[in-house]
Amino acid sequence: MTLLRALLGVALAFSSVPVFAQELRPKEVSGRASVVDGDTLRIGLAVVRLWGVDAPEIDTCRAATVPMRPFCGTPQAETSRQSLERIAGTGDVVCREVNRDSFGQMMGECFAGRINIGVEQIRSGNAVGWPSYLRQDAQRSAAFNAAEAEAKAARRGVWQ
Repeated sequence: MTLLRALLGVALAFSSVPVFAQELRPKEVSGRASVVDGDTLRIGLAVVRLWGVDAPEIDTCRAATVPMRPFCGTPQAETSRQSLERIAGTGDVVCREVNRDSFGQMMGECFAGRINIGVEQIRSGNAVGWPSYLRQDAQRSAAFNAAEAEAKAARRGVWQ
């Protein structure tokens, strides 16, 4: 038993806590979602950013390079939040991790039934595709790009 504890101690010494913590994070969450803003949901204790989506922040944008920066802190931000509330609905939402952002927060594709919530939020014109994420996955991003083109053509939301 002492040898086992010693080996475990060595293994823990050479592993980082963040890696260990990452393995404890769920790769999928589901349940009733509450909306934080136009691109963020909370399901239980999990906060999930919609992968490939950028919506205006309710207050001000922290990063200088976000696509929706001109709309942060404007009435459009609240419109975007309300749009996401409608799309997510009152039933269960399922979010599957695609990756993590630089803060370690889950970036996920979320579904209300068979509806991809991020794609629909972009199609509504209340969010846009986030190019740096969309370039990472051509197959997944096709639906996001098509939804944005449709919103632009129909002059919905921010495209008015």
